[in-house]
Amino acid sequence: LFIVSDAGLVDSVPGNAFSSKEIEGLYMEVKPAGGEKCERCWVHHPSVGTIEDHPSICKRCMENLKAMGI
Repeated sequence: LFIVSDAGLVDSVPGNAFSSKEIEGLYMEVKPAGGEKCERCWVHHPSVGTIEDHPSICKRCMENLKAMGI
């Protein structure tokens, strides 16, 4: 559904939200993701840089690589 680093739902309308003309009550706010870009999956995530042995990948990629035995 989304090709983004992060998405969330909120109960209030953000200040700079886009208002959909087709779907009543739908508002969206787009802003840059936090964190650095993982060199494996390209997602921006705060966990990039926190893994001592592999500082250029995110936690999710590290868990996947471990599960594959790499």
